[in-house]
Amino acid sequence: MEQATELIVPKTEDLKQYFNEFAAAYEKNLEKSLMQTGLSLVELLELSEAETILDAGCGSGFLGVEILRRKPKAAKLIMTELSDQMLAKALNKMNFINSHPQKLITLDDLMNASSAEVKAEQNLGADFENLGVSLRLDDNQVLRTIEDSSIDIFFSNLTLHIVPDAKQMIKQMSRVLKPGGRFGVSVWGRKESSLFITVFDDAAKELGLMKEDNKRSQFYLGTNPTETRKMFEDEGFVNIQQWSQFVPFNIRKQKDIEMLFLRPATKKFLQGLDEPMQTKLKTAVIDKLLGVLRDDHTPIGLECLMFVGDK
Repeated sequence: MEQATELIVPKTEDLKQYFNEFAAAYEKNLEKSLMQTGLSLVELLELSEAETILDAGCGSGFLGVEILRRKPKAAKLIMTELSDQMLAKALNKMNFINSHPQKLITLDDLMNASSAEVKAEQNLGADFENLGVSLRLDDNQVLRTIEDSSIDIFFSNLTLHIVPDAKQMIKQMSRVLKPGGRFGVSVWGRKESSLFITVFDDAAKELGLMKEDNKRSQFYLGTNPTETRKMFEDEGFVNIQQWSQFVPFNIRKQKDIEMLFLRPATKKFLQGLDEPMQTKLKTAVIDKLLGVLRDDHTPIGLECLMFVGDK
């Protein structure tokens, strides 16, 4: 009898390095679209009575800005992030908002602000008392900076499927939430409904350039929603609601597709090919996506699986 191949799970330090390298491209090309799922969670969980809100895995801070706009003035928003480069971008956004209290903040303001150099003393985070915001460098599987039973609402947008140990992250979520607290979590959904993510690898395999490997798929939690929901139930969460949500990306022409080639793993793979083969692979990806846009009349995107519930 053949032994099952053990899946390769990413290490925390590898994830940190990946998002440090990917921070600028992620912020510019992806995070604003992926924020759609976070905003759905915000609307469902209602912030009006919350005293303390946690945005765990805050990325470059776009969702944190939206939570700041919606939270009660007296409520505290804590934003944690594993990647110091991502945290720096979130810090710069809050720095700008804090320094311009009377200004109507635009998206361009936030993008320009996020590229500023972060002061050395803020590398591990910062507090903005006027805003009621605290940013902290932390790991979602540990949350060492968050006290037990201190959080009313726990958000985590598209991070649970990435961390090495999802069950450990859910344990931490249970630990830090107050009794009666609420959570909202999103993960990648089904692979077959997520062409934005799968098209490059599929094209590379069709050209014989890439083989199947035993890395754990980031779709693993979205493949079986019932099993994923049970992970929350096993930690005592109740009144759980789940649904699928499609996130379309603004991809309409060839130049929009170029963002797909900026992901670190994709860039590394392309660098291992000679120039003619790089061109052939990129052309295959572009042709595949333009064909879907032309023939199927559907947007290119990513399916996400969403959960909200109570402790």
